[in-house]
Amino acid sequence: MIVEHLDAYEVALVIWSFLFGLLGLQGLISTFLEGEVDAVGTHPEPKSSLVVVVLMAALTAVIMWSAWTFTQQLLLGSSETLGWLAALIALAMSALIGLYRRYFIPDEVIAQARDDEVPW
Repeated sequence: MIVEHLDAYEVALVIWSFLFGLLGLQGLISTFLEGEVDAVGTHPEPKSSLVVVVLMAALTAVIMWSAWTFTQQLLLGSSETLGWLAALIALAMSALIGLYRRYFIPDEVIAQARDDEVPW
């Protein structure tokens, strides 16, 4: 359904803008998580502060509450907010996994010889 005051090309422009913004956001998040490590070897993880630990505890609490509410609404047959709760669980889980990977897992860069089997 296209809104009456918007033409099809304006809607397409909005969709392309949203897509490129989403790809840019994914690139920023990837750069934040992976960093700029180029040297070969194992690099220690950055020191986690109390703020990171509290944020991870809060995200865990949000996930537990959302899962409990999701299960209750699923068992009661109420489906008004199941989609929102599932999205909240997915976003909170991805944030929790990203923070865990960034602050608690050391980076390891491995250099391998590249063999493309190209004759020249």
